[in-house]
Amino acid sequence: MLEACSPSSRCPLRESLREHIAALPAEHGEVLVLRHFEGLSRAEIAELLEVSESAVKWRLYEASRRLRAALRTEP
Repeated sequence: MLEACSPSSRCPLRESLREHIAALPAEHGEVLVLRHFEGLSRAEIAELLEVSESAVKWRLYEASRRLRAALRTEP
């Protein structure tokens, strides 16, 4: 299982997340980063990407599902 680490240290968890997010389809990784790392609301993301809020919700769901599955396979 991956362990948490401090923001200033080199961290296997952080590196693993970056790799897995980069491996997601672009539309999924993009909304995940905008929502969880940039702090945008679903409405803001929808406006920025010129898609419906429902599309953003689906992409977030799918990105989270894929990321969870990928992280479960981590040694």
